[in-house]
Amino acid sequence: MIGLKTWIGFIDFSKAYDMVPHMALIFKLKNIGFGGKILD
Repeated sequence: MIGLKTWIGFIDFSKAYDMVPHMALIFKLKNIGFGGKILD
């Protein structure tokens, strides 16, 4: 294992979610078939 490269990635989804236009996201989810309690 010595000499192998290791890659680590991290995405802060909590901050990214604040940047999403929520109504547009809900509209797209409804268009692909999501609905009911999952979108409440």
